[in-house]
Amino acid sequence: MGIPRLKLYIAILFGSILPVTGTVAEAKKDDDNWPTWCKIGGAVIGGVGAVAAAPFVLTAAGFTGAGIAAGSVAASAMSAATTYGAGAGAVAAAQSAGAAGIGVATKVVIGTTAAYAGSKVAEKVGPCDNDVGGDASNSGECKK
Repeated sequence: MGIPRLKLYIAILFGSILPVTGTVAEAKKDDDNWPTWCKIGGAVIGGVGAVAAAPFVLTAAGFTGAGIAAGSVAASAMSAATTYGAGAGAVAAAQSAGAAGIGVATKVVIGTTAAYAGSKVAEKVGPCDNDVGGDASNSGECKK
C-alpha cells in the first residue's frame, strides 16, 4: 500500500469517525447507552467497505474502462436518461469513474456518507445494552 493511499484511508477514517463520536459532554447527556465503539465500528466498516467496493460495483453495473457494457444496468440507465431527459449527468459521472477511476474527493464523500450510514445501522440493529453482563434476572427485553 503506497503512502498516498494510506493517507487517503486515514483521512476517510478520521473524517468519518469525528461526526459520530461527538464530545464528552454530549455523551454524558445522551440517554442512549449504546457504546460509542459500536458506532465507530459501524462507521469504519461502512466507510472503508464502500470505498473499497465502489470500483467493483461500477464494473458490475456495466461502467467499464472500455465504455458502457451492452445489456447492462449502465446501458439501461443511459437509455432511460436519454428517453426521459434526466439523469444524464449521473450516468456520465459514473461512466467517467468507471473508465478513469474514482477521484480522491469522491472517495472521501463516499466514505464519509457510508460511514455515517454504517454508524446509524450499528446503532439501530445492535443488541440491547441491558443484556450486557449475563444477569440471569434480565428478561432480555430492550428498554430503549
